[in-house]
Amino acid sequence: MNLEKELRKENNKKDKLLTKENDRLLTDIIVYLHSGNLCEYDIEIIRKELLGMALEAQVRNDDLRNVVGENYKTFCDELMKSGRQKTKYEKALEWSYILVSGIGILFLYEFISAGILVGIKTGWNNLTLEMPVSWGFALSTACCVPAAFMIFYFISRNSFDMNLWKYKILFGCLVGFSFAAILLIRIFMGKMLLCTVNVIYPLILIAALYVLVKILETRHTNYLAQTHK
Repeated sequence: MNLEKELRKENNKKDKLLTKENDRLLTDIIVYLHSGNLCEYDIEIIRKELLGMALEAQVRNDDLRNVVGENYKTFCDELMKSGRQKTKYEKALEWSYILVSGIGILFLYEFISAGILVGIKTGWNNLTLEMPVSWGFALSTACCVPAAFMIFYFISRNSFDMNLWKYKILFGCLVGFSFAAILLIRIFMGKMLLCTVNVIYPLILIAALYVLVKILETRHTNYLAQTHK
């Protein structure tokens, strides 16, 4: 059992009891906390405590913003200083999960797209497990992960300001540039063959790595939960 997931489920239930204003502010706070180096379990603990504060404030017909103060970033920065920081091991698990999941989804999508295309053009009897891997697919996949990370970091770091036009425009430019760069790679390098692989072996490897990462991640999360003071 993953204790972090259980705690998140409990928090999600309480989250439904919040007013729109408190829910919006708490969401912005949690998103901002993800821009730092806090342990994921500790973020859920902070979320639990803030939910309790928000619900108590609602009983008094008050808002969470009056409890935490107007300077949200300073409040969050203090929380990030007091919580446990991610270790190198936890960061490695986090990046391993992102890479394995991201590459797995993109690889599966590429195979399904190619397989359906082959079936439409030549008939389903000619469907094969041999999949051509182009330089366009390899390089665009390599670009997708850092692009997704940059977008996530931008949103989390500026969560309190995303309603301002300045940040909406910057966000649009970041997403647009990332999408355009990946699209151009696929267009100009999509027919440059890198290799041909039998999809069974990469899928088995990706599935095995995913299960391994999830097991290690659950063990580490439970350790964090058991050692939380």
